[in-house]
Amino acid sequence: MKNNDLNEKTKRGKKKSSICKKMLVKSINNNLNLKENCLFGNIQNNIFISVFDNIDHTNLLSFDKLNYNNNNNTPNNNIFINKNNDKCDMLYNLYKPNFFDELIIDETLKFKLNIFINKSSLQNIIFYGNSGVGKTLIMTLFINKFIQINNYDLLSINCSDNRGLDIIREKITKFCINGGNKKIIFFDDIDNLTAKAQNLLSITMEDHKDNIIFCLIATNINNIIDTIKNKCLMTHIKPTLNTSILENICTKLNINFNISSLSLLLNLMNGDIRQSINNIEIMYHSNLDINDDNIYSICYQPNPIKIINIIKFCLSKNIINAIKEYDEIILQSYCNIDIIQSMIHILKSVKIDEEIRINYVKLLSDLYMNIMDNIDSNLQMYGCLCKMCKIV
Repeated sequence: MKNNDLNEKTKRGKKKSSICKKMLVKSINNNLNLKENCLFGNIQNNIFISVFDNIDHTNLLSFDKLNYNNNNNTPNNNIFINKNNDKCDMLYNLYKPNFFDELIIDETLKFKLNIFINKSSLQNIIFYGNSGVGKTLIMTLFINKFIQINNYDLLSINCSDNRGLDIIREKITKFCINGGNKKIIFFDDIDNLTAKAQNLLSITMEDHKDNIIFCLIATNINNIIDTIKNKCLMTHIKPTLNTSILENICTKLNINFNISSLSLLLNLMNGDIRQSINNIEIMYHSNLDINDDNIYSICYQPNPIKIINIIKFCLSKNIINAIKEYDEIILQSYCNIDIIQSMIHILKSVKIDEEIRINYVKLLSDLYMNIMDNIDSNLQMYGCLCKMCKIV
């Protein structure tokens, strides 16, 4: 069993390595004067190559996180270096909006936040949602506009770096007891705080509720204790399927694309706009057009047509063809986890009987848990497909 699992992981690693090598070779072949055009930068122990000669940097938006103390002396690992030794942020940072009014978000959410700004009144608030949907960006630009109109002091804390009691005792308490203007404390990744630190924070919120506003960001809302959630306005930041942001980036970079492929990319990334832009950046530096085939290769996702065929064959009780489709995907070096995740994702939108959909998802979820317990083999998947055929 373990050997099979190891073989699947080895195949998957080779597949990803092969894709990266092909993209790197293609990038080098298309830039014969590479050494003259760019320098090599070692970023987070990985070698990245970029050519920025064709980019008009005057049109690129720059953005710094509000009050995060990014000094010039602090090295920035997320940079590229061109031949003029100019430092350039990753595309996700370059194309972030600078102002709240530039945000492309849900109109209802934007309307509510504008009410807070216009009435100069704000209460404790929590933004929560999946990674990459723009929680921190929306909150940062919102607070920035709010304190420009209103006279508030600001303290920003990233709980990914400081997650214990010390951050509450040393920074938060001192900031709260100092006199002066009303204050806003911005916690990013509040769900990373330990339980003891959250309990102490809850007490602090209660003690300073008259002059301190707490703005919190969380990915997993279930990791936040109830006493904090009860003191805040809960706001869910939902994933977006609006491709206008990606279209704007592709147009500025002069990348060949079509809207359906961008929609596919966002769909595969479950609305994660940050990861979608990162994938566009990979294709840009590899001189690849944005089309369905390249997106499947970059995102390492099985072709959904084959996944849909498997579901259709199971619905028609055609187990032989369902297994054939499954075997063809396996031969493309995808593992069972990739296939199961794709099947569950597609089952959310495919038009079938609701009871059958629920049973299919339950079967696939149980198989997923078995595989995570190191019980992984093609025979397990064959058995799952047989059960799916019997449900109909």
